[in-house]
Amino acid sequence: MHAFHHHIHTHVPHCMEGLKKDINGIYLIHSIRGFVFSLFEIFIPIYLLTIDFSIPFVFLYFIARQVAILLTNFFVGSIANKLGLKHTMLISLPLSLIYLLLLPVLNSFPNMFFFFGLAILSGAQAALYWVPMHSLFARSTKKGSRNSQVGKLISFQHIAGMLAPLIGGTITLVFNFEVLFVVGIFLLLIPIGLLLYTPEIKPHINFNFKRGLKLIKKYKKHYYLTCSEIIGGTTESVIWPLFVFLVLKNQFSVGVIGTLLGVGTVIFSLFMGHKADRKNRKNFIKIAALMLSIIWITKFFAENSVMIYILSVFSGFFVIMFSVPHTAETYRLARKEKYLDEFIIFREIPITIGKISLLLISMLFLSKINLAFIITGINFLLVFFI
Repeated sequence: MHAFHHHIHTHVPHCMEGLKKDINGIYLIHSIRGFVFSLFEIFIPIYLLTIDFSIPFVFLYFIARQVAILLTNFFVGSIANKLGLKHTMLISLPLSLIYLLLLPVLNSFPNMFFFFGLAILSGAQAALYWVPMHSLFARSTKKGSRNSQVGKLISFQHIAGMLAPLIGGTITLVFNFEVLFVVGIFLLLIPIGLLLYTPEIKPHINFNFKRGLKLIKKYKKHYYLTCSEIIGGTTESVIWPLFVFLVLKNQFSVGVIGTLLGVGTVIFSLFMGHKADRKNRKNFIKIAALMLSIIWITKFFAENSVMIYILSVFSGFFVIMFSVPHTAETYRLARKEKYLDEFIIFREIPITIGKISLLLISMLFLSKINLAFIITGINFLLVFFI
C-alpha cells in the first residue's frame, strides 16, 4: 500500500489487492507478537513477587511503564515521519528482545535503577509498536467491513496466544521464568524478518499539543470509554493475576486463567466483528459494561479455582463485546479526522489516567487488593448509565 498523507486523502491504494495484502500482514505480525507476549506478560506481576519485590513495587512498575508509554508516544510521530510506520514498529521489536534479555537479570540484580529502567524500556517498546500499528490499521480498514476487520485483528491475536499462558505457566512450573523469556526472544525474531521485507508507509505528522487537547475535548465521551476500558484491562492484566496467584498459590493457575480468558475472547470476537455495526454499537457497549460490572463485583467474592476459572471465561466474552465496537469506533473516528495520528497519540492520555488512577487507588488497599474489582465494577456501571 502506498504512502498516505497524514489526512488520508493524499494517496489512495492503487488496488484493493494491495490493501488486502497490507492488512493481512498486520494480522500476521500482530498475531505472532501477541503469542509471544501472551507467553509471559500475565506472569510479570508474579515474577516480580517471586524475586522479592513487594506488591506496592509491582504497582509502581506498571505506573512507571505507563508514564514511559505516554512520554514515548509524543516522540513516535517524528520517528515515523523519518523512518516510516513499519520501521518504527521494527524498532520496537529489538527493544522487546532487549527487555526479555534483561528481565531474567533482574533476579540477580534486584536494584531500583534496574527495576525502573526495565519498566521504562517496556513502556518505550510498547509505544513504538502500538502507535504505528494503530495508524497502519486505521489506514488499512474499509468502511463497510471495519467491525469484522477489528474482530479478526483481536481474534487472530488471541487464537495465536490462546494456549500461550498455559504453555508459559507449564514452562515456569517445569523450568523457570528465565527459560520462558528465552523462548519469547526466539519467537520475536519472526516479525522482525516480516517487517524488514514489507513496503514502507511514511506519514506526515505535524504534531501539535494544543490541537491534540482539542481532539480530547471534541471526543470526550469516546475518550472516557477508552479510560474505562483500560481500567478493566489493567485490573485484568495486573491485579487479577496477582489475586489468583495469592489465592491458588501457583503460577500454573495464572496460566490457566490467561488461557480461559483467551478462549472466551476468541469465541466471541469474530461474532462481534460481524454484529457490531454502527447502529447497535452503543447497545453492545452498554450491555457489555453492565455484564462486566456484575462479573467484576462477583470476582471480589471469588475464593476457589472453579469460580475463578468460570469468571475468567465470562470476562473474555464481555471484554470483547465492549472492545470490538469501541475499537472499531476508534478507527472510524481516526479516519474521519484530518490529524489521524494525533487522534491515536492523544488517546494515550485517558489510558494513562485510567491505568495510573486504578494502580494508585489499589496501593491504598494493599491488605485487600481485590477491592480493585469493586472499583472496576463501579467503573463499568457508570459506563452503562452514560
